[in-house]
Amino acid sequence: MQKPFTCLLFFLAVCSSFAPAQGRIDTLFCGDTLSATFDPSAGRAPTDSFYVWVGNCLSRIRFDFTTADVPDAADIFYIDLAGNLSPAGSVPYFGASCTDSTNHFNDPQLPIESALQPNACVEGFLEVYGRGIPFQDSVVQRSSMPADFKLSGNRFESARLHLDIPSGVVALMFVVKYNPVQSTVLQALWDCTPACCITATGEEVCVGQNIQLGTEQEAFAYRWRGPGGFTSTERAPLIPAADRRQEGWYVVEGEYLFGCRGIDSVYIGVHAPEVQLDQDTLSVCLGGSASLHASGAATYLWDSAAAGLLQAQGPDAVVAPQQPATYEVIGRDEYGCTDTAYALVEPTTLQLSTRLRPPSCAGYADGRVVLTLQQGQAPVEIRLDGGSWHAGDEVDGLPAGTYTIEVRDALGCLASTEVVLEDPPPLEGYIGIQDPSCRGACDAQIAVLVENGKPPFEYFTNGARTDSISQGYCAGTFPITVTDAKGCQWQSAFTVEDPPPFTIDLGKNKKIREGESLSLQIEASQPLHEVQWEGLCESACPSTLSLQPDSSMMVYVTAWTTAGCMARDSLWVLVKKKAKCQDGLYAPTAFTPNQDGINEYFTLYADTETSDVVNIERLIIFNQWGRKVFDRGNLTPGDAPSGWDGRVDGTPVPGGTYAWVGIFERSDGLRFRCNGTVVLLR
Repeated sequence: MQKPFTCLLFFLAVCSSFAPAQGRIDTLFCGDTLSATFDPSAGRAPTDSFYVWVGNCLSRIRFDFTTADVPDAADIFYIDLAGNLSPAGSVPYFGASCTDSTNHFNDPQLPIESALQPNACVEGFLEVYGRGIPFQDSVVQRSSMPADFKLSGNRFESARLHLDIPSGVVALMFVVKYNPVQSTVLQALWDCTPACCITATGEEVCVGQNIQLGTEQEAFAYRWRGPGGFTSTERAPLIPAADRRQEGWYVVEGEYLFGCRGIDSVYIGVHAPEVQLDQDTLSVCLGGSASLHASGAATYLWDSAAAGLLQAQGPDAVVAPQQPATYEVIGRDEYGCTDTAYALVEPTTLQLSTRLRPPSCAGYADGRVVLTLQQGQAPVEIRLDGGSWHAGDEVDGLPAGTYTIEVRDALGCLASTEVVLEDPPPLEGYIGIQDPSCRGACDAQIAVLVENGKPPFEYFTNGARTDSISQGYCAGTFPITVTDAKGCQWQSAFTVEDPPPFTIDLGKNKKIREGESLSLQIEASQPLHEVQWEGLCESACPSTLSLQPDSSMMVYVTAWTTAGCMARDSLWVLVKKKAKCQDGLYAPTAFTPNQDGINEYFTLYADTETSDVVNIERLIIFNQWGRKVFDRGNLTPGDAPSGWDGRVDGTPVPGGTYAWVGIFERSDGLRFRCNGTVVLLR
């Protein structure tokens, strides 16, 4: 296989200077095989030349020769990126060494003899293989160069040439010298993969510094790509004042001969240590201390001149300012990049305001104290009168009293205050009672006046809802409860008393003599509003009544007060007729004192109701001859044993008719006399 070598511009001189007379110079690429023959009878120059493209990044190449007859020798030239040609050395003649140049380029037909004059062997080593399929059998000989390149005269042996390629060389030119008197067949296989190398370079930077990119190898052209759409065609582009957006992979592609391209990348870190303090603003109890901790860097430097800096070691510092102070720490990472962080530390005291809610009602235990944190750090804890701490900012369920309340905030700052909870004025009520209009009536009325408390009020009397004014009460005792809008209560009881009874009195029964007048006067316990004398006066009647009855009668009167109370009374008016012995008096006409227990005595009888006789002042009895046989005074009417028993001085008198005389005394002191006869029977 043969490929034409197309000369680039900078290779024109080489191609024209060294092109052999027999034809153009071939170029071998990866996998190409060069076949060349030499026939002395053709009369051509016993040389042949070809290029091998190796790229710019191989340090060792492999070149395989399979041949029927090997050439006498080969001179090798290096070609760099600029197209400059320099001798690399020679593969020696048969039996020659690298230090023996007497046989080099001894053919006067070679146009390069006087120009090159190589004087050393190429660097590398040679492997000679035995019979059979090339390069499959074991190595017969391996030796470092220089070495005899002759393949032991065996036409079917093969050789593998390993050449070390210096840096900057991108191609080799082989000038093969044939034996001018021997026909030669040359087959050469370029059995390696040529590559173009480019090495991207760049250093890690800090934020704000410049990124300097570059390549170790020179190329025809460059194309850089990077973060944020970065592109450049410079070999060493500069990115000024880098920030974190420029961090990442930068890829460079270099273009070389024969269209070969090399590509490489370099990661550029843009470092900025993000130094942070665990708190950038914090408060500390005045007189106390606080700890600051920095992170985000490898080493730290604290501002030792800061007021209140007690201790600083590594990322940690202890501060105790007496007034607000700012603390600075500079952090440096492993790349030398720095960042600064600040913390403002303010000493503080715990300051509170209190809001009191007294007990809702006198005697209740529902008072509350609410604390407002005016200065300090929440959350807070609270305790009452030296008790246990608990979370929160209020205490409730308190009766009236004086309390000491302590508060502790999240920084441990303490404050205390004394509060006084006072009971509100107690709910009080006053009851006005209007008693029943009349005794036994159920029309009493009450009015309740409430002091203190919060309206509206609810009223309950005897368990029933009422109002501040209510009525319809009988005499008795009733419980009352008044509740205000806050639930406070006043409880009491009131008593409704019956008024004194309304009574009227006409006095005792009256007795009058026949023909006399009588005046009746009502005695009343209350002022009279209306009077009615039954049968005597029915309307607009006076309280005094005059009358002259001709016979005994019952008088009835009814009276009313202005309240409508009613009372009744009555009396008996006895009209006494003129005294007559037959009126209300009785004298037996006979009696039998014979010891049989019947009618044994004689006495006078009087009806006290009709005769008004209260005493027999004297009773005298005479016989037929006018002699007194009985004389006794002050006898009780109708008391038989006090009368005459038919004896005189204990001796029974004979039967017969006897006369009697009686003096009677009435209740009004009037005396009158009556007489008659009585028969004594034996």
